[in-house]
Amino acid sequence: MSGSQGLLKFGLLVAVTPPGRCRAAPAMIWAIETAELGLRSDRDQFRCSQRGVCVVQPRGRSPSRAKGILAGGRLSLLMPDPELPPYHELRWPALQAVIALGGSATISEMDERTIALAGITEAQQTVPHKGHRNSAIGLRLAFARRYLKGIGALTNSSRGVWSVTEHGRSHTSAEVDAEVKVWLASFRKERSRPDKEPREPDAEQWKDVLIARLLKLPPPGFEQLAQRLLREAGFINVIVTGQSGDGGIDGTGTYRISLVSFPVYFQCKRYKDAVSASAVRDFRGAMAGKGEHGLLITTGSFTAAAKEEATKAGAVPIDLIDGERLCDLLCDYRLGFEVSERIQTEVTVNTDFFNEYGAAP
Repeated sequence: MSGSQGLLKFGLLVAVTPPGRCRAAPAMIWAIETAELGLRSDRDQFRCSQRGVCVVQPRGRSPSRAKGILAGGRLSLLMPDPELPPYHELRWPALQAVIALGGSATISEMDERTIALAGITEAQQTVPHKGHRNSAIGLRLAFARRYLKGIGALTNSSRGVWSVTEHGRSHTSAEVDAEVKVWLASFRKERSRPDKEPREPDAEQWKDVLIARLLKLPPPGFEQLAQRLLREAGFINVIVTGQSGDGGIDGTGTYRISLVSFPVYFQCKRYKDAVSASAVRDFRGAMAGKGEHGLLITTGSFTAAAKEEATKAGAVPIDLIDGERLCDLLCDYRLGFEVSERIQTEVTVNTDFFNEYGAAP
């Protein structure tokens, strides 16, 4: 293949060729089709994709162990997702994180400190979880909070602030694991009872529905939704520029606070997984010489390194809006929402009231 580039990895030769001109044996070619949110192997076609990306498969080897994409005229190899720490290994760091933060913390603060204590890498933080708005690590951390609350080691307020109890402070790692094991057995037994009352629906389930819908929006539609949201939040002169490419600016607006106003550049990313620090740096680079404040909006989440990069000292500040906050903002401004409040009446009989009419026998 004249002028092509090749890379041998895991027994797979991933080659970049002119579209439709791959000369390898047809029975050993797998085409890779690129999609907005991922990749898939087209096992029914013996051809190169329209983007000229072909995978040559030695006999007996699976192409699912490595994937190749053509990005910016350069071949990139996507390695298999890194192995994640088991669920039970995150409970103790999560408890210690709240203690280290003074005994209370928001979910964001708790997750960031837990990630640091557990030594979770940025690559691990970017692994998505299929069918859920959180990343795989984010979901594991949510389970850690749930288990710690289940054994009474943590409590949480209606404002989303988690705090450690005296019971939690007095425990060792082994004692936490032992109590969780007992609590889980009791929880599963209760859940399997045929006469138990139906479980209340997850209060946050609507966010999964919303994120799933947002991920189906075309890029221009998502940018226009962001434009509408910013206007509702008080921005003026909001314009969608429609620039493409990683690190590009999707739009601008002016935010006014009392007598002061300043321009803000924003970028929208419809991601299932976590946005890395490099994406924040690329966005800041695109803003160089244009503005002094950026806003990065995603349906996914941000890695700890990305959050640090956004507030890097001496650099243009980048405000981050992840999927969780995006859902809350859309709900607050009633964009795509119909919110109804239910008033629950609780009746308690005050038997003492009737004493003046005659004492009870």
